[in-house]
Amino acid sequence: MTRGLNRRGFLVAAGATAAGAALATTTQGRARAAADTFRVPVEDVRHTRTWMAWPDSTAIWPGKLSGVQADIALIARTIATYEPVVMCANSGSAAKARSMCGSTVTVISSIPVDDCWMRDTGPVFRTDGYGGLDAVGLNFNGWGNKQTHAKDALVAERIASYVGVPFTNADLVGEGGAIDQDAAGTLMATRSSLVNRPGSP
Repeated sequence: MTRGLNRRGFLVAAGATAAGAALATTTQGRARAAADTFRVPVEDVRHTRTWMAWPDSTAIWPGKLSGVQADIALIARTIATYEPVVMCANSGSAAKARSMCGSTVTVISSIPVDDCWMRDTGPVFRTDGYGGLDAVGLNFNGWGNKQTHAKDALVAERIASYVGVPFTNADLVGEGGAIDQDAAGTLMATRSSLVNRPGSP
């Protein structure tokens, strides 16, 4: 794991390279300027797979958990008709996730989660256009420590490890749902979600 540039550098590089972080490190440890090589594909490019997270906390979803699980399972099954889906679930709820999601969804328990917001907790994948792939983590902090997130804070790095790609932590706190881009140099970001450095709320 390596660290990227500060938030201003990240956002500048992201705008220039469609939400890329400013520095990546190869598995041999040689630094290279990612702004010149790696890009985040536009949202409608065909995915290799979709990553999801299975909710199982009654503390987070009091009186609503069964309905949320039914919705997540339906979303997963629907996506799985078009591309592979990997569902991260805690070991105690993986069997239920498998039962509700069905055989078309791959459920794994090696990446534990606190909640179901993979768009915010998961890594941002980038490609160099030549088969190279890496991942960037945005230091998810439970939306300013508003929710328990000890497991979710590690999801991005654990997914990168599971896939076997280099991982970089951006030098800012944010979540994937706060950024959107068109792969042509335009970045839209929710400023209030990207104003903190790691270690701050």
